[in-house]
Amino acid sequence: MKILNVLYQTDDNYAPIAGVSMTSLFETNQHLDEINIYMLDAGISKENLEKYHALCQRYGRTIHIIDSKPIEEKIKSYGVGTFRNVYTVYLTMFVMNDLKLNTDRIFKLDADTIVKGPLDEICTFDFQGNYLAATFDCTLNTYKPMVGLTEDDNYYNAGIILFNQQAWIANDCQQQLIDHIHEGRSKYYLCEQDLMNVVFRGHIATLPIRFNLNSGFYIFGAEQSYKLYKLNPYAYSSLKEIKDAMEHPVIHHLMGAMTGRPWEKKNTHPLKKEFQEIAQESLWKESPFPSPKKSMVFSIQKFLHAILQDWAYIRIHRWMNYRFLKKKNAEAVATSDVYNPTYINHRYYGKEYTVTKPLYVLYQANDYYAPYLGISLLSLLDHNKHMQEIKIFIIDDGIAEENRSKIEQTAAEFGRSITYLDTAIPQKLLEEANAPKFRGNYATYFKLFVLDELPEEVDRIIYVDSDTIIRGGFDAITEFDFKGAALAMVPAIYHNKYRAKVGISQDDITYNAGIMAFDLAAWRANQCRTRLIRGMQEDPQMLSFAPDQSLAIKVLQKDLTQLPLRFNFSTLYSLFSYKDISKMFKCREAEMFKQEDIDEAYRNIAVYHFIELQVGKPWEKDSVHPKKFLWKEYYDKSRWSDLPAPKVKLPLILRLQRITYKLMPKKIYMAAYAFAWKYLMK
Repeated sequence: MKILNVLYQTDDNYAPIAGVSMTSLFETNQHLDEINIYMLDAGISKENLEKYHALCQRYGRTIHIIDSKPIEEKIKSYGVGTFRNVYTVYLTMFVMNDLKLNTDRIFKLDADTIVKGPLDEICTFDFQGNYLAATFDCTLNTYKPMVGLTEDDNYYNAGIILFNQQAWIANDCQQQLIDHIHEGRSKYYLCEQDLMNVVFRGHIATLPIRFNLNSGFYIFGAEQSYKLYKLNPYAYSSLKEIKDAMEHPVIHHLMGAMTGRPWEKKNTHPLKKEFQEIAQESLWKESPFPSPKKSMVFSIQKFLHAILQDWAYIRIHRWMNYRFLKKKNAEAVATSDVYNPTYINHRYYGKEYTVTKPLYVLYQANDYYAPYLGISLLSLLDHNKHMQEIKIFIIDDGIAEENRSKIEQTAAEFGRSITYLDTAIPQKLLEEANAPKFRGNYATYFKLFVLDELPEEVDRIIYVDSDTIIRGGFDAITEFDFKGAALAMVPAIYHNKYRAKVGISQDDITYNAGIMAFDLAAWRANQCRTRLIRGMQEDPQMLSFAPDQSLAIKVLQKDLTQLPLRFNFSTLYSLFSYKDISKMFKCREAEMFKQEDIDEAYRNIAVYHFIELQVGKPWEKDSVHPKKFLWKEYYDKSRWSDLPAPKVKLPLILRLQRITYKLMPKKIYMAAYAFAWKYLMK
């Protein structure tokens, strides 16, 4: 038996539009055994209420009218900020506990929707333990950080929501909302939508976009919409999904943009005809529909869209939209009774339980890299507040007192301390072994040769490069199963010639040494340091490129196991598609992660690694790194926020690579990139 519970909310102004939506719902879902309407009445006239009852009677459906006044009073008592002086937008989230449903779910529909197809899938949708399900919202990525999210977080539209009422009540979601309003932030520009995305981050399942197709895609087109809002393919539906939804929509969400809504006077909405056809079938075909006066901004937007080329309009629209959202968010913050970013970050980006097993972390820097180490460290500590014990070891290769002090203050802010490791012992070992230097010194090898000097209590440790930002918890490192191996690294894709250069077989795995986890008992038992020295002496030629990495891969190949990709998610995956990477590096599929592995790692990044020199490190003056904002978030919070961006002098091959990346078409650049790798491997 298929039962669909549907929740609407409206005042009398939008009551006719909700009636048209309800007509489309009934017309396209006559096959369902039950459709039960729950209507939140925010001032609906007697005439429109009678029409709702008559419509439900026509299709053999039931309707429950719920007076919103008691709910509004309850919301008001919580200190929630109003939207246009009313609380209507919040009603659905604060009525959920009180609804008497005959299933575990209810489907909330905005009034400005048209249902075009069957909703059987909504009746059986698997929440996978989440509290609700929604589709991605088509908004600027740069808006997300304004409300306390990151640009890589999912951000959902609140116009159409499938609520898992059982999970909602079991997880006390209403109280979570109240706690956030009282302790985090009480007012947002996009009201319940922002509140929903912040409070329930990580607990919202994704509905296919065909269940909430923004009509802006018909106005601008799928590709142009992607550009217009700088949509993130890892945190939004793919172009293929959008295009398929445009061909086979289930629910149209009638957004206006510069065309106006399809019921408004003088509108040019692409779905105007469809809306009018359904309106004529409804009980509201003679009713007047609201047609508000458009603002000057709307008129300017419409004029610019008419006269400008798409590329020019997109840039202007995006700039205007960003300025508008920034202004509105600032106004919401300024008028919010409660605004506590620290609470928001701790509550939603750190787990609330405590991991009792200690986490040991190793960094290394000279004075140039010390600020970037400090910024990476800040992000690590921020995302691991739930860890009871974190011990930081830093290999000090000449860090000045000022930077040491700032690093120590950063750790102290989180109740952690720093232990500095001297380079004298590894320096002496390498000199005695007559090991070849790299760029005039031994610094790149220190992390591999200092491990034996760590205290016996340190059973495992993770080394983290300074050019990283930590995006998630390191819980998994404390429990990681090394399976007898001494070292764990994330596999990395390199040109096949790299294997020949290092001296490993074409079947051996290549790794990146930016993140390395060590089982120190196995490391010592297997005499790894002694073997590394012997390997350097026997084959110094392998050390001409990424020597620490090449050395570990060559000598310890049999002592290596794999860390999950999310612990070293590199720039490579932000620049190129799966297919492009395969072509450029001439990879066999067995060498690469699967596309779904990359997608999953992106959604759950623990460490983002800023490599790939053609876009620059995120702190460099001329950097065009696509994920620079991840680094800048912590740069701005750090004790180095006034550090000027250095202008880096690059070797000729890398300067050419960066120029070609900026100027050349993608296919030509890919060929140049592949050539550069061949050149490096000579």
